[in-house]
Amino acid sequence: MRTAAARTARLVGLGILGLALAVSVGISGDAKKEKDKEPRLPPGWNALMLSAEQRARVIAILADYRLKLEPLEKKIAALKTAEKQELLKVLTKEQREAYLRGSLGDDKPRKGEKDKDKN
Repeated sequence: MRTAAARTARLVGLGILGLALAVSVGISGDAKKEKDKEPRLPPGWNALMLSAEQRARVIAILADYRLKLEPLEKKIAALKTAEKQELLKVLTKEQREAYLRGSLGDDKPRKGEKDKDKN
């Protein structure tokens, strides 16, 4: 059985992990690689036989909207993290622990393990 300190450490660790994930979205190298890459045409647009001018205009529009959407997507990720943290604050300690056990799959038997209560 886990101790209360281990449960608290897990809760704090999960909060830090969520915050780090939200922050790392803007810092990751993958995001920088995507910024440098020219946007691709949407699925099915290659078959439309666009002229060079049309293709250039479409790529410019995609690049423009990518720049507009990127900060909003980061803000959405941060808001989702904050929302979850606020929701967890409403719960009692026992409810938080039960939620975290359920969301992390601690209550489910793993492959190859028999359910101990059915013996």
